[in-house]
Amino acid sequence: MKTSKHLLVPTILLAGTCLAVGPALGQADKPSERVKEGAPAGTASNPGTPNPDQIKKVQQALIDKGFYSGPVDGVMSKSTQEAIRTLQKSKNLDVSGNLDDKTARELGLGIN
Repeated sequence: MKTSKHLLVPTILLAGTCLAVGPALGQADKPSERVKEGAPAGTASNPGTPNPDQIKKVQQALIDKGFYSGPVDGVMSKSTQEAIRTLQKSKNLDVSGNLDDKTARELGLGIN
């Protein structure tokens, strides 16, 4: 009888932990719920890796508009982000340094 009482508390704790953690683990299986539509890649709302070809288009558009003078290499570098921030400030957009829909439109790009 003593043995079963000693096992009762750990069993209840284990069951409670499983019930609490289970839903959180299930969310990882639904990436569509984690990714916010239209959120810039590489951010918390969309943790995917940015497409280098898209970044090259952004860099070239920034050069064409006079906001960037770095390489067109497809890397979202600090200088690319700073150029995006400068463009956003000049156009009274939300300043984030990330390529959102409004910034892409300002650059003449159809990037989501």
